[in-house]
Amino acid sequence: MGQHRGVTESRTEPAKRQLPKTVRDMALSMGIVAGIIFLVLLLTWRPQPDPVRAVDPGPAAQTAQIVADFPLVLPRVPAGWQATSARFEPTEESDELPVWFTGWVGPGDQYVAVVQSENDTESFIEEQTLDGLPAEDAPPTPGWQPLTGNDQRSLVRTAGGVTTIVTGTLPWPELIAFRDSLRPLSQKGASG
Repeated sequence: MGQHRGVTESRTEPAKRQLPKTVRDMALSMGIVAGIIFLVLLLTWRPQPDPVRAVDPGPAAQTAQIVADFPLVLPRVPAGWQATSARFEPTEESDELPVWFTGWVGPGDQYVAVVQSENDTESFIEEQTLDGLPAEDAPPTPGWQPLTGNDQRSLVRTAGGVTTIVTGTLPWPELIAFRDSLRPLSQKGASG
C-alpha cells in the first residue's frame, strides 16, 4: 500500500505543476483571439452617417432679403426634397461679400445647392462649383454656363450684377428642372 500511495502522489504532483502552464496558455490564446476580433472590427467598422437635418429656409431667406442688395431666389422643390441649410454670409472666396446659400437633399441622397452673390470672380465660381470646368455633355442651357467637376454638375449665370449658381449631383435634365423651379423671394416670404 505504501507504494500505491507513492504512485498517487507522483501522479498528482505533475498535474499540479502543469495547471499554471495550462491557465497561462489559455489566457494567451484568449488574448490572441480577442486581438484578432478587435482587428477585424477595427478594419470593418463604418460610422453611421448623420441623419439629414431638415431646416426651413423661409425665415433665413426673409432675414437675408432685408439686408441683401439683390433679390434672393428659392426653388419650388418637388416632393421628397428637403432643405438642409440656409445661410447668408461671406465665404472664403467671396471677397467679404455675403452669399445666399441653400442646400437641398432629395431622393437617392441627391444633393443640390442654390448660391447667389454679387461676386462674379473666377475664384468664387470655382469654390462653389468644386473647380468646375466647361461641360461638354450638357444640353443647351441658354444664358447659363454648364460646368462639371468632382462628380458635380453646375449651372452658372451672372446677370444684373448677381451670380447665381445651381450645383449638385443631379443629372443634367433634373438639374435644369431644379434651376427652372427658382422663384424670387417675395417680400412677404416664401419657403421651399
